[in-house]
Amino acid sequence: MSPWNDTPPFCKMKFSIITATLNSEEFLEQCIRSVLDQKFSDVEHIIVDGGSTDATVSIVRRHRHLTILERPGTGIYEAWNAGLAQATGDVIGICNSDDFYAHNTFESVHREMDADGRYLMISGKAIEFDEKPFREYSDKCQDVFCFEGLDLFGPAINARFFRREPIAKYGSFDTRFRTSSDCAYLMKIALDRPPAKFIDECLLLLSLAWEIDDAQRQHLRPGKELERKMRDRPRISG
Repeated sequence: MSPWNDTPPFCKMKFSIITATLNSEEFLEQCIRSVLDQKFSDVEHIIVDGGSTDATVSIVRRHRHLTILERPGTGIYEAWNAGLAQATGDVIGICNSDDFYAHNTFESVHREMDADGRYLMISGKAIEFDEKPFREYSDKCQDVFCFEGLDLFGPAINARFFRREPIAKYGSFDTRFRTSSDCAYLMKIALDRPPAKFIDECLLLLSLAWEIDDAQRQHLRPGKELERKMRDRPRISG
């Protein structure tokens, strides 16, 4: 029997977004703006800084809606754990400081997760792009999050949103791993086969966006314009 059978439905949904930063001044503003541009009413955005020596913390403090946790010397998984401990939302997402959300991501997640209340995870496409053709990453499973359909070779955790239940059950990321602790975390969840849904939409845009030249970047807002730019470029399979 699945441990997730008695999952209650949602009535109201709050998002908690966790972003780890370390000398992230060049791209952080677009990450912050991509969360603000969701136009979703109940969102907390938690920034966990590992001891930046550039303007990162100043940028964060300009945005009074942000929660900042200053944790000098922490690695990315320690930062994520600090964010998880602080988060109060019903739905939790992780967005790297040099990545950003596509337009209407939160609305799409809310719509699918709230449809009948049974899904514990919503995933979508993560799109990586640079001067070369861009690459899409996505899960292969539709109604259950399982090991067989898990894509561990792309941005393993960023284009996913979790209800609190699996986060509460599995706790913190394992900081013994210098890399791939997010992959290990996802594998633990997948072995329990929780109800999940993949939506065929771009949810996250990956950090290689910085390789667009400065003039182009100044005229692109996260969301619709960048998605339009990418649709015009050739694809390669993930």
